[in-house]
Amino acid sequence: RLGTAPLAAVPLAAITYMTGWVLAVGLMRNAIAFCARAYGAGRLGEIGGIVAHYHVLALAALPVLLLYVQAWPLLAGIGRLDALTDSLARTYLDIRVWDVPFSLLTALYSAFYQATGNSRFPMAVSGIVVGTNIVLDYALIFGHFGLPALGVAGSALATVLAQVAGAALIMGTSH
Repeated sequence: RLGTAPLAAVPLAAITYMTGWVLAVGLMRNAIAFCARAYGAGRLGEIGGIVAHYHVLALAALPVLLLYVQAWPLLAGIGRLDALTDSLARTYLDIRVWDVPFSLLTALYSAFYQATGNSRFPMAVSGIVVGTNIVLDYALIFGHFGLPALGVAGSALATVLAQVAGAALIMGTSH
């Protein structure tokens, strides 16, 4: 119902975003080794410091990915995108990149929980994030539940808001 340009723009922008993001999330997942080692050795006091260091990395990833998405015009030129598809993809990227600290903090706390023997809670949080994203996509793309119809921008905003909710949930319940 949105048209060809939005259906072309979102996957192109999303894969561009994910290419940069996956490097950062790999770094967050690395925390599992350090947390698990401290937990297994009974050095529980060290885990907070480990997580704090990774917090800094999660927050530092935002300016790096903001810089990375500035390469979009080069990629759009290589792909010979028409102006509308290019514009929509850029809109998506400019909004979507703001989920970086939240999605990375969710990944970090998922690693923490898994390192300490609880893999169910992070899985439940992931399910909530996906469900929230689906509902918000429906609402923000098409303008339901009293929200404006934002199209491609709504798709990106829905993902950012779902990631904010996931980060708040997983960080708010950590101990």
